[in-house]
Amino acid sequence: MPTISKLISMTERMHCRLSFWVFSVFCALLVIFGSKIGEPSLTAAGSGPSTEQQLIKTNEELVGAEVRRDMTVLNDLFTDNYVHVHTNGWVESRTDFLNDFKSGKRIYHSVDLTNVHTNLYDKTALIMGNAHVRSSSGGEKDNLNRFLAVWVQERGKWRLAAWMTTRLDDPRTPWGEARASESSSDPK
Repeated sequence: MPTISKLISMTERMHCRLSFWVFSVFCALLVIFGSKIGEPSLTAAGSGPSTEQQLIKTNEELVGAEVRRDMTVLNDLFTDNYVHVHTNGWVESRTDFLNDFKSGKRIYHSVDLTNVHTNLYDKTALIMGNAHVRSSSGGEKDNLNRFLAVWVQERGKWRLAAWMTTRLDDPRTPWGEARASESSSDPK
């Protein structure tokens, strides 16, 4: 008969797998059905910054608003059904995520984004990169994560629909390349 700790561990692993699966399906549906026929493009050719540049700037504005705990900006940039998937697989709704900022339960001292890449799919965009987050949310933390942000065009502007992070063990691992230990023919 399994012990309580084994049952809890099994439940946590199942929750993480389910959370990742739900998030993956959500992203796929956004890419497939995220566009709205007949909606105007935000940037006409030659009229200003590229859509990718606009998205990266908007993503940086969002991160800055999280550090400042600027509820007006955060409320404006999140979709109504925004979800945040933490490094441990825990999924938070828009309401819970914003309430933690508002109450001071979640405090980001700094968030530094590096290696940021953008992929556009009509009215949906994926922004990926590294995020060095210093926070005091339930204790002092200094984490280096890889993030995936799902942005959608909604009511004429880019808004964040989902954010998912994974803790990095080696931030130098380049995009799309296996670490030497994974590509080695010698088993560990």
